[in-house]
Amino acid sequence: MPEDDAEVLKRVLAGDEGAFATLVRRYEAKLGVYVAQIIGSAEDARDLVQEAFVRVWCNLDQYNPRFRFSTWLFRIAHNLAID
Repeated sequence: MPEDDAEVLKRVLAGDEGAFATLVRRYEAKLGVYVAQIIGSAEDARDLVQEAFVRVWCNLDQYNPRFRFSTWLFRIAHNLAID
């Protein structure tokens, strides 16, 4: 049974950088479709998705585990897309 996001995030926050790749694989395709729908370009969406994951990585200390990780990730991507 796959780990849920909270379990993966615990590993990431404990220093397991490889666990972050699990989150990237889990969400990059869905996030790409979401962002492409907003901006109308699949190519530009790939860049924004990458930037969203970079921002997540750099701001993990600001993540509030009371909320779903996917909500936080998609909000970051959404904000990048509308900027």
